[in-house]
Amino acid sequence: DQDKVPAASIAAALRTRLGRPGREKDLVVVCAAQGVPYSKVESLLDAARHAGAQHIAIATKQKARGSR
Repeated sequence: DQDKVPAASIAAALRTRLGRPGREKDLVVVCAAQGVPYSKVESLLDAARHAGAQHIAIATKQKARGSR
């Protein structure tokens, strides 16, 4: 689903969702605002892995054409 989950709650939320029958192979997408240090994103990725996520992606926003 498209629910936003605070970083502090990510592990518990993922354990609950991935623990449901048929959900263990769901794709977990990590999306962070521009400027968030990669170390924080990395800790979210680690939390997702430890919560049992098998498929993880990082969402990025493409720059508009002509912008630098």
